[in-house]
Amino acid sequence: MKKKVVSYLAVGAFNTGFGYLLPLVLYHYCSKLLPAAIISAISAVIAITMAFWLYKIFVFKTKGHWITEYARCYMVYGVVYLLGIGAIWILVDVLHFKYVVTQTIVNTCIIVVSYFSHKNFTFKNMNIE
Repeated sequence: MKKKVVSYLAVGAFNTGFGYLLPLVLYHYCSKLLPAAIISAISAVIAITMAFWLYKIFVFKTKGHWITEYARCYMVYGVVYLLGIGAIWILVDVLHFKYVVTQTIVNTCIIVVSYFSHKNFTFKNMNIE
């Protein structure tokens, strides 16, 4: 495997774990103070920012203006996370599902949608071999 592919897979694995565990940790410590949707929103901003910097620095090593690239990153992740936050609000705060189960379902959906979004939009012109 080429170095870029290995880097992409390593960063993706880290992002998946980080994006899954962060809201669980925040929910554990903050659920008595904040609703699940707010906790999910906070964790989404942190997770998207982490993913952006890791892909920019370690995988694609782009020299472009970071604000423009960060905005494009939100075009993919932002929409997906907003849908996830809405699903968490409905399932946890309204229907009273367990947060850990809901987070697993939502995170699985985010992984699938993000893969196809990055493949067909974000990194479409990138040569990842």
